[in-house]
This record gives sequence, C-alpha cells and structure tokens, in this order.
Amino acid sequence: IFTMVYASRVKKNPLLSRVHESDRFFREKQADVEQRPFTFGDWLVLIVLTAVMVWVIWGVIVNAWFIPEIASQFFTMGLVIGIIGVVFRLNGMTVNTMASSFTEGARMMIAPALLVGFA
Repeated sequence: IFTMVYASRVKKNPLLSRVHESDRFFREKQADVEQRPFTFGDWLVLIVLTAVMVWVIWGVIVNAWFIPEIASQFFTMGLVIGIIGVVFRLNGMTVNTMASSFTEGARMMIAPALLVGFA
C-alpha cells in the first residue's frame, strides 16, 4: 500500500521522488528518442524472440538441453533478429552496426563467461 501511495504522489509531482536528480540522465536520454510506428519488421522480431523462448523452454524440459544447446539457440536468434533488423532497416541498422552490436555484446559477456567457466 505504501508503494502505491508513494507512486501516486510521485506521478502527481515528480519532484517528490527520492531519485529525481539521479534519474535526470535517463529522462534526458528518453526525451531524445523519437517515436516511430510499430512495423512488420518489429513484429517479426517479437515473433522470433517469442518462438525461440518457447523452443528453448521446450528443449530444456523435454530434451534436457543444457548450456551449449541453449547458447546455440540464443546465438542463432541474435543472428536472425540482426538480419531482420538489416532487411527492414530497424533503427537504421546496417550490416556494420549489426556486427559492432554483436562485438559489444560479446565484450560485455566475457567477464560473466569467465566467472562461470572458472566456477
């Protein structure tokens, strides 16, 4: 109940929020984002994402998939979604931005992968 009351107060007056100042970065960044219509390419991305999640859940439950199988499914999903993004020019995506996004994602996953590997 306290959370709901607090949320309604902050919604009426955002300055009452305890994180108003620290949240400024995200508000300013959100102000720069332009709204665009939901296109067929966006629907394809959601369909592929949902299908892969259902496929992975099925594989884990029925076929006892483990890390290698799950990782290969997510790698393939990322590749397919990247290709959809390039074909439909989602957010201006090109082959180069797809490759650099993959590289950035791989860079962010190196530390967790090493931790899991050493554990």
